[in-house]
Amino acid sequence: MRSPTGAVLRRMPRTLTRRECDELVRAGAPLMTDVYPDGLLWWDGEDALARWAEVSPLVVRRRLPSVHEGWIAHVWDSDDGDRALHLTGWH
Repeated sequence: MRSPTGAVLRRMPRTLTRRECDELVRAGAPLMTDVYPDGLLWWDGEDALARWAEVSPLVVRRRLPSVHEGWIAHVWDSDDGDRALHLTGWH
């Protein structure tokens, strides 16, 4: 995937904890959310922090059948060291 800045990002396979996500966003990493019907949305700066505050309580390590709404987090890295937090959601 190519970021708005032109960096080529690749998804890392391991899911992240809420704490790891919090550290990434607070360090300035942009945030991508992907949920139907909105599709993939890019958030950065203060917008990323605000969106993270909304979704962070719903981050889980795997999709659970008893959870009605949630987000699974992965980090996407570039060869240049750029990082982005990718959240896939369901409801």
